[in-house]
Amino acid sequence: MKNKKKIFKSSYNDSQIRLSPTITVLDNGITVITDEIPYLESFSLGIGVAVGSRDDWNGKNGLAHFLEHSVYRRTENRTSRQIAIQFDSVGAYSNAYTTKEHTLFYVRATKFHFNKCFDILADIILHPIFLKNEIDKERQIIIEEIKSYDDDPEEYIFDVADEVIFPNNPIGLSIDGTINSLNRITTEDLKAFHKEFYQPHNIVIAVSGNIPNEKVVDTVKTYFADCFNFCAKAKRKTPTPTIQDKVIYKPIQQAHLIFGKQIFGANHPDKYTLSLLNIIFGDGLSSRLYQNLREKQGLAYSVFSQLNLYSDCGSVYHYIATDKSKIDKAEESIYKELIELKNNKVKKTEFSRAKEQLKTAKILEFESVSARMQNLIKNQIVSGEIETLNDIISKIDCITIDDVVRVIENNYNENGLSKILLLPK
Repeated sequence: MKNKKKIFKSSYNDSQIRLSPTITVLDNGITVITDEIPYLESFSLGIGVAVGSRDDWNGKNGLAHFLEHSVYRRTENRTSRQIAIQFDSVGAYSNAYTTKEHTLFYVRATKFHFNKCFDILADIILHPIFLKNEIDKERQIIIEEIKSYDDDPEEYIFDVADEVIFPNNPIGLSIDGTINSLNRITTEDLKAFHKEFYQPHNIVIAVSGNIPNEKVVDTVKTYFADCFNFCAKAKRKTPTPTIQDKVIYKPIQQAHLIFGKQIFGANHPDKYTLSLLNIIFGDGLSSRLYQNLREKQGLAYSVFSQLNLYSDCGSVYHYIATDKSKIDKAEESIYKELIELKNNKVKKTEFSRAKEQLKTAKILEFESVSARMQNLIKNQIVSGEIETLNDIISKIDCITIDDVVRVIENNYNENGLSKILLLPK
């Protein structure tokens, strides 16, 4: 194994795999991050805003996500059709998404069309116009999106799990909101929310690809120079851990089960140890859940563990979908695996295998300019720190089996679990 480790490290040239961005903070508070890769013919541009669904106003959950959709409907200079046509005319791919803690607007194109793409994306962020008829159209689109998630049992039960694990806190509510909460959001709400949060201190702009740092910074200054309307950052309340069970019935074919609990967040020093543990227990074909519940017992097609890490907290979920008649056996088997993990610890072979899986996953991320850009923005917003790939690999290599055992005992065992059960009517 020692020889393998040396080969792994020497197989990659440091200048090729590291993320060595240049960070510039403008006078008005906007953070600009450039990750120049001269040998590429393309770039990925992202404009991130440090506002997500956990910042939604009380009674109007889904507001941040609704705003992300709405800014594409109309700007001072373009209609939604013109936005789409102008992106397509230069062969660009553009999209946006909202998470619990940030919103990201991004575009991927060839280096020759950077100026055009930046112009369109900046227009969307800076100059949206919220017309009632356009907003009502977008509202109906999101309502259909909500219905599609409600029709998918796996999507649905994970939303319910968030509500159970993070009760009485916006982080536990669906990013999309509900049909009722969406219908309560007005055009004035969207305007006010945009004015409050889409401010310089909340904005991080990142470019990964073949665009020089000087050009990116100068372009940002040109478009965002007049942004000086500072507002206080959102005050977020960290959820209090709770344990409770919930059973729901829907007209579906399978039974769905989640065991979940609240854990530490993305800024905790054990986050990579937890990622290793998640791989060992339930993330991948060789994981304990997959091998024992699917391959050996044939209990399920879909069985896995999932981690969600936010700035100040997180969750771990163990999920299985199976026939209703087998759900008791599935529940018993997951508990048994958690107890086995705690009592008999981790084998050296699965520990080494998980390390290679995690390192490979990180390397593959860094070879995608879109993933690099998105990680830059997420890391800056969530922790204010940028990790190079070498930093990450080094941290993973330093993890010991004792570290994994410690995390199991403190965070990843059969104690303190909530149970969420979705059963066929």
